[in-house]
Amino acid sequence: MLKFSNACTAGVVWQNSAERLFRSFCTRQGIVQNQVFCDCRQFSKYCFCILKNIAYLCHEEYSKDMKIGIIVAMDKELEQLREVVAGGSRRHCIVLQKCGIGKVNAAIGAMRMIETYHPDLIVSSGCAGGAADGLHIGQLVAGSTVAYHDVYCGPETAAGQVQGLPARYDAPAALIAKAEAVGAKTGLIASGDWFVSSAAEMHAIKQRQPEAIAVDMESAAIAQVCHMNGVPFLSLRIISDLPLSDENIEQYADFWSQMANNSFQATKVFLARL
Repeated sequence: MLKFSNACTAGVVWQNSAERLFRSFCTRQGIVQNQVFCDCRQFSKYCFCILKNIAYLCHEEYSKDMKIGIIVAMDKELEQLREVVAGGSRRHCIVLQKCGIGKVNAAIGAMRMIETYHPDLIVSSGCAGGAADGLHIGQLVAGSTVAYHDVYCGPETAAGQVQGLPARYDAPAALIAKAEAVGAKTGLIASGDWFVSSAAEMHAIKQRQPEAIAVDMESAAIAQVCHMNGVPFLSLRIISDLPLSDENIEQYADFWSQMANNSFQATKVFLARL
């Protein structure tokens, strides 16, 4: 994708080349009237302006009007995010949907979102378990890449890889930069049909996906559907508990009773930057 500055340079080269080619053609045809050359310059400048505007829109791909689909798994996540996005966005159309817990529900929900609303971007939101040192409850995390932690298709595939598909699904770099700008910790989010409730379970997951910073039950399935349909995807989650501490059941309960109201405001801040 062209950046604005690169497109500007390319456009100047294109404009000058167009004039030279047109002049050469006219000379060969015996056409030497000045008005023709004036028309050529005006035409090439006009095309250059079009090129600049197209490049500008490409550069601002994640800053202009978009239809953004946000998928959550649970009613309480839906309730929190409904309050966060209440009143809509100044520029974007927000579609909020609950899919249900787990990979199958997530995949069905993502496909329904794509077929019904044709979003420009899908965000998997909600809560996640922390899988890295230094995280705290209520922290925003964004998946620069997502993968399954409970998929194994044999020795010829990578950990978490569905045969014939990528081992990991990367988020657009522009979105990760925006997430980092609002304080999100970025890295691998690993998904599987398992509520991680102990340090032992988390250590087992980390053996398969050692780079994971967080775990959830839906993001990789939504990412797979988005990949297969050519829709940009981002997993944006709030840390609700820290399974490595072996106290995460209590932490998870406390999160919903005490911290959730404020934590999901981070999602609102992120959306405001798009």
